[in-house]
Amino acid sequence: MDPAIENSTRAARAAIEYSHQSQQSPSQGAMPADPADKAIFYNDQPAPPAKRRHLLLWIALSAVLFIVLGLGLGLGLGLGLHKPSRGFASPATGNDCPCGGCPCVPEDPRPTNPTELPPWRLPDEEYHLSMDWDLNAAPTTRVYNFSVEEIQASPDGVLRNLITINGKFPGPMIRANRGDRLKIHVTNNLDEPTSIHWHGMFQYGSNWMDGTSGVTQCPIPPGRSFLYDFLIDGQYGTYWYHSHYSTQYTDGMVGPLVIHAPEEAKAREKYDHDEVIMLHDWYHDQSKDLLPGYLASGNENNEPVPDNGLIQGTNTFDCSLYDESSNRTCEGNSTQAVFGVTKGSRYRYRLINTGAFAGFYFSVDNHTITVIEADATVVEPMEAHRLSINIAQRYSVIVSADQPADNYFIRADMITTCFATTNPVLNSLVLGILSYTESTKTPASTDWSPHEASVFNDLNSTALVPAV
Repeated sequence: MDPAIENSTRAARAAIEYSHQSQQSPSQGAMPADPADKAIFYNDQPAPPAKRRHLLLWIALSAVLFIVLGLGLGLGLGLGLHKPSRGFASPATGNDCPCGGCPCVPEDPRPTNPTELPPWRLPDEEYHLSMDWDLNAAPTTRVYNFSVEEIQASPDGVLRNLITINGKFPGPMIRANRGDRLKIHVTNNLDEPTSIHWHGMFQYGSNWMDGTSGVTQCPIPPGRSFLYDFLIDGQYGTYWYHSHYSTQYTDGMVGPLVIHAPEEAKAREKYDHDEVIMLHDWYHDQSKDLLPGYLASGNENNEPVPDNGLIQGTNTFDCSLYDESSNRTCEGNSTQAVFGVTKGSRYRYRLINTGAFAGFYFSVDNHTITVIEADATVVEPMEAHRLSINIAQRYSVIVSADQPADNYFIRADMITTCFATTNPVLNSLVLGILSYTESTKTPASTDWSPHEASVFNDLNSTALVPAV
């Protein structure tokens, strides 16, 4: 027996034995002085000694039962509840988990943001996937609470309004196993409707949970909530979620969704670490302000050209490109994304293009990339120096940290060939840093040269072969 329960039981037994030995009436000082007041709490006459003993006995037994059940259930639930080694979303409350007979796993709270991060940015570690995750765990229900909120933030140093999940950009990662049930409580705190689409989910038998506004559901009205409740069946891999109301996701309402399965164990032999990297074209105006111009008569195929691009929700911007007439607040305090590596380790990067318009050429200076997954399909490993990733596409690549310890550029070069116009403030080359030194020192590395065919290998996606 647990020591706490055993001690509580001993104390209760002592109280019962004491009540058997005691024949005294309640203290007169504790009784109400006025007979009318006394009648509220007690009978007009004190209870006979035998009845008093029975009353004390029942009180003591009730106390024992309450303590034992409380401790037993509390310890049992606390010890039996599976907790992943990392947190991925806001924790669920007790009423959010009506699982019945199945195990239920509310996700752990997010780790506290380091003080140097703005309050709306999640730590980079939030997009690291623990290798301790149990691929063979019994199916369970995973509960997430999402609050859709509009905030002001400056992902690239230019202040603007963002639409976010739980006040964070990008949104929190959802992680589950094939066979799990997802329950995502979404509260709309915007002044306009919203919905969330789970990009790539088959939704077998639950198409009404697909989140496509005006197609499979009415959008969630302002101030209201909706429960997305669906089973993950017959699929695993890298996915993402985003708003599916108008152009909202362009303004920041995106996040990664990763599904595991036992078959993944074979792929895990090829890497030591697992991370998500999100690529995003970025506008300094809200999409609802750009949409009327795009839909205007005579403006067909003239999509708005981005002002910048982001890796993992961040980048720098040259504030001198805006003068006072732009009416913009450029804080110039943003940074490039840094991905720390340890020499000799192998990293799986789950690339997701969460953008609205632009594709990217992705590469890492001095490092080849090995593609092992394309749009949630496991493929035979294929090496390349660069790959193109278009809107909503996902690739998993392995990067081996086998170069001299230094900093190297990660490149997401925006594919501008389909842009109908130019944007004078756009730097289409979006840079991050692969750092062996955990520093933001500007790399001296250079790009692979596409013009040197003898040393350059661009991914031929048509040659990818599904792994059996």
